[in-house]
Amino acid sequence: MKGINKRFAKLKLVSKVTQFDTDGDSTITGKSKNVAMKVDPESETTTLTTECTVADKGGKIEIEYSESEITGMDGSVTKVVFDKNNPLLVSILREGAVSTALVFEEGKRHLCIYQTPYFPIELCITTISLENTLSYDGGRMNAEYLVEMNGILAEKTNITITVY
Repeated sequence: MKGINKRFAKLKLVSKVTQFDTDGDSTITGKSKNVAMKVDPESETTTLTTECTVADKGGKIEIEYSESEITGMDGSVTKVVFDKNNPLLVSILREGAVSTALVFEEGKRHLCIYQTPYFPIELCITTISLENTLSYDGGRMNAEYLVEMNGILAEKTNITITVY
């Protein structure tokens, strides 16, 4: 197919998830949120290193990798997609055992649906900060965001994706 360059690369994904108890006294401050929360001391960090494909589809970059047991989404394929002219609007699309389409845009709140094997869950993603230097040749994306489930703030996540 003309206009598409594709290569194999390595992907390192580091996800730090901080669970919250809304009765707490800590404060999360971002461009669009100032929320008092208490951090659950059992927050976790997950690191996944795997192979991926990086495709330059003209105006878009698409990074695709298979999820594994370590992420809890074994059997799903994930794509990180963004327009080269607007790298600060990133979509993470997941299909398979778990399906979702998450949208990250600094200072904005996006409604997303997380499809589980049991039932769909409505999520709101509020991106606190987003940096993205990913390209066909590699790079790094870092997003810090809040996740609300059914209107209740559930967690703060920091995800870093490095392609090399």
